[in-house]
Amino acid sequence: MKVPGLVERVQFLAWKHRQQCPIVRIMTRSVTASFCADSVQDVVMIPQTQWESGKSPFSNQIKQAAHKHFARSDSRIDEVYLAYISITIEEGCGAMTAPRYHPVVKYIHSSALATVTAVDYAAEVLRLRGEPKSATFVRLTGLQGAAQLNGREAVLRGQDPNNPERVTVSVVNGGATISVRSHNYEVIQRPKVFIDDFV
Repeated sequence: MKVPGLVERVQFLAWKHRQQCPIVRIMTRSVTASFCADSVQDVVMIPQTQWESGKSPFSNQIKQAAHKHFARSDSRIDEVYLAYISITIEEGCGAMTAPRYHPVVKYIHSSALATVTAVDYAAEVLRLRGEPKSATFVRLTGLQGAAQLNGREAVLRGQDPNNPERVTVSVVNGGATISVRSHNYEVIQRPKVFIDDFV
């Protein structure tokens, strides 16, 4: 939960491949109080055909637990998914969980499942949490006075009332509102993800 977008990435992959009874593996360097985005190395979907095979990265105990989960008569692939957090510093060290999907995944458009990546989906969900759908998101670029903000996302707020050659933007994730020139941002092309995006 501490890594922005990680749960969304995992849920997107699990939902997209739910017919394959997957385990979504989150590989991390460590799981500590300081767990952050830099500690996540990879997020991959492993379908049942692979996790049941001899080439599986999972122990027999994990495979048996997964098989038991999916074989249960009350198992609902559209309600619960399996995720395995693997700590790469220790071979075979990890934990499996069976969380519920967030209700929003049921509104992902079928074409988005084929064209949108898990990373792009997570980014769009995070954008929608803080701003209305009509918000214009931009990526800051070429800043000199605040070069540390280059590459960061921001929301376009409108004309700077103090300078007609500039606009104000609010940097996403706790950043300040700053004034920039038009050549210091590029508009982010947001993916169509949800059913109502296609209406």
